[in-house]
Amino acid sequence: LHALTHHRTTTGHPTTTIAWGPWTTGMAHHLGTADRRRLTGTGLVPIDEASGLALFDAALASGEPVVLPLPVNRAALRRRAANGPLPAVLRDLAPPPVRVAASPATTQQALVDTLRGLPAHEQDEQLAQLVRGRIAAVLGHGSADAVQMDQQFTDLGFDSLMSVELRGVLEAATGLRLPATLVFDHPTPEAVHELLRLELLPGESSAPDDVFAEIDRLEAGLAQLGDQHAARVRNRLRSLLAAWEDPGADTGSDDELAEADLEAVLGIIDDELGRSDESGVK
Repeated sequence: LHALTHHRTTTGHPTTTIAWGPWTTGMAHHLGTADRRRLTGTGLVPIDEASGLALFDAALASGEPVVLPLPVNRAALRRRAANGPLPAVLRDLAPPPVRVAASPATTQQALVDTLRGLPAHEQDEQLAQLVRGRIAAVLGHGSADAVQMDQQFTDLGFDSLMSVELRGVLEAATGLRLPATLVFDHPTPEAVHELLRLELLPGESSAPDDVFAEIDRLEAGLAQLGDQHAARVRNRLRSLLAAWEDPGADTGSDDELAEADLEAVLGIIDDELGRSDESGVK
């Protein structure tokens, strides 16, 4: 339509097209409170009916082939600009403060250095805070408390535009180059958190806290295990423990254990640990 307008105007048929900002009525009437709050946070001020009619008259009187009636909140735009780049069409309306912008590589290295100076659980907490904070900002929430790490982005109310915005603010915060399909490939904040950790801290060994957490999860899983799998699990745990205590040690006859039933396996282990006596009391 804009191209047609330009063509008609340059061939002696003055025409005007209007690219409207959001109204409080019409197609925007169905927006809920959260959507309206998010819209306000973007810096775009919804147009009420009276203002819209006045802007319509002003657009026709301007003689311009293309006009964009778009009231904005410059303070909100400046807040957005502080957290990441504004859309190109809005940048001149809220120029960011003059400063030397850090390169993505510098931003990434600074974050990596900060994370490596923290214990593993604090690394996770800081990355989770970064992810939740950026998600809350995109959603228009005043606090990250409303964002749960295991929630689906679709349940949080994300759409395609919000997904693109989240990718942009996370790239600005981390210096990483993230995939365009970030939210679709990693559908929860926790999945995004794990991606950032792998990208920022690749190949790092597990800290003791992580190992103990894995043991706790294993213990909980063993409590749910049926007797039909117990022999195999005991065999694997025995071999693992023996190899950890003495990497060069012989772990014993795995074939014997693999073929034994549960009662036989328990007997073998008790014999080797010296826990059986002639009376059978253990």
